[in-house]
Amino acid sequence: MIMVTYRVDADALADIDGHRPAHLAHARSYADMVRFAVTGKCPVTGEVQRAIFILDIDDEDVVRQFVADEPYLASGIFTSPEITRADVRMGALAPLPASANR
Repeated sequence: MIMVTYRVDADALADIDGHRPAHLAHARSYADMVRFAVTGKCPVTGEVQRAIFILDIDDEDVVRQFVADEPYLASGIFTSPEITRADVRMGALAPLPASANR
């Protein structure tokens, strides 16, 4: 799994509705390559500070292209993308233990 986080520019949020169709179409265009495990905004004290995507994929090149093509990044709504491998060990997104496959 790979986690992508962005800072969200609070001043640019006024323009988010105009860019949402392109943002959603962009995500749909990657649906054959990536399983979106988690996506959303991370509010801090009521203000959006970050956006997060947890992608069920191992190909970092695809993720880098996904980030580069993100309309919210191009419009300035998202800034400062960070790509990190997520080592999920527990929970619904964790791989099943070998004993569960019997």
